[in-house]
Amino acid sequence: MYCGDDVSSVVVDIGSYHTRAGYSGEDCPRSVIPSYVGLYDSQGEDVEMIDAGAVSQSRRRLITGSAELAFKRDAMEIQPLLQGDGIPNFDYLEDILRKSLIDGLMINPKETPMLFTEPPIHNKEARLRLTEFMFEKFQAPAIFIGKAPVYAAFSCGRSTAIVIDSGHRSTTATPVHEGFALQKCIIKHDIGGQYLTQQLQQVLEKERKIEIAPRYSFKKKLYNNNGTEGFDIMRLDTAGVHPSYANWCKEELVRDVKEEVLYVNEDPIDERSMETIRSTQYELPDGTQVTLQSERVALTEKLFLPNDKLASGGFTGIHHMVVESIGRADIDIRRDLFQNIVLAGGNTLFKGYLERLQRQVPEISPQNVKVKVVSGGGGGSGSTSGSERRFSSWVGGSILSSLGSFQQMWMSRQEFEEHGAIMIERKCP
Repeated sequence: MYCGDDVSSVVVDIGSYHTRAGYSGEDCPRSVIPSYVGLYDSQGEDVEMIDAGAVSQSRRRLITGSAELAFKRDAMEIQPLLQGDGIPNFDYLEDILRKSLIDGLMINPKETPMLFTEPPIHNKEARLRLTEFMFEKFQAPAIFIGKAPVYAAFSCGRSTAIVIDSGHRSTTATPVHEGFALQKCIIKHDIGGQYLTQQLQQVLEKERKIEIAPRYSFKKKLYNNNGTEGFDIMRLDTAGVHPSYANWCKEELVRDVKEEVLYVNEDPIDERSMETIRSTQYELPDGTQVTLQSERVALTEKLFLPNDKLASGGFTGIHHMVVESIGRADIDIRRDLFQNIVLAGGNTLFKGYLERLQRQVPEISPQNVKVKVVSGGGGGSGSTSGSERRFSSWVGGSILSSLGSFQQMWMSRQEFEEHGAIMIERKCP
């Protein structure tokens, strides 16, 4: 047991797009970095190997962090932290945690208890490996691992709720009852922010024939022509850029466009009605003007009225996920779940998302239940604050780990040495 009212701890939320870290008791994480690493061959400099800490003969180098990844290096490959099964690459995780905890928060991991979030679907192998990793590699004094939707519910003061968490790669519907994620009721579909980004990128590149020029591929030069100022665009040589880095940088630009101009129509909308949508313009970094009209709602409409390809995979819409997941829960708690639908994750931040769900869930719900949708992270109904939903799992973990009553819940290093990693299954069910 590791306890004490004055325990200073940190919260780490490892997502498929960002890794967030910060101090328990604070409102938002202080460190937010990409859940990606860059791999490249250094030229003539002594570098450390990823795993051994010795000078590498192959001079293969790993870098992390937003600023570092934004700097183009020849043949630098971009790799995601999380693998297809949701288990992190632990070589990459070590560097990302060092960047977040030591460089970002400036803490000593050997002296700081750490609370981690994990996906809602229980993965024993993943949590055992994380437990071993933190105690053996970082010499952590204590850790705790809990389900992200449970924390998201806590972030808005609820111990019972159904949490719709839509992030970069996937969307899950998770009923939470008295602080526990109901495993048999969880529904997951691999549709999230990345899907919409890629769909928009396809519209721009293939349908509109627009060249998406990453920031590293050009240089702006200011000119003044008889008092008229502007920029000339000079294209740069990109022959040495690795395809994975080029794709990652393009997705970053398209993601910005997506977040700026797309929204969810509050009512279902057909193709004819989409023609009445007001057009908007977006200027890419190289000055290219992008005009979007029907696409502003057509892409997000797939979240509620999926196309044939999505439907063939079993996805019938976010509102159907809510009702189906609640229907799998015990009948005695369904009313409470309908009244506490919590939104979490960056992909729920589109304007109109909350309102659309609030309108469509009652249409397919039992007539005698009240439906209420709220924003995770402490927001109420109708709240659109980005930090509230984007960081809701982190915020809930921050609240929980700062409570005096929680301090006896930590799994200590002594317990790990006596019982092994399997103890995490007892301490963090």
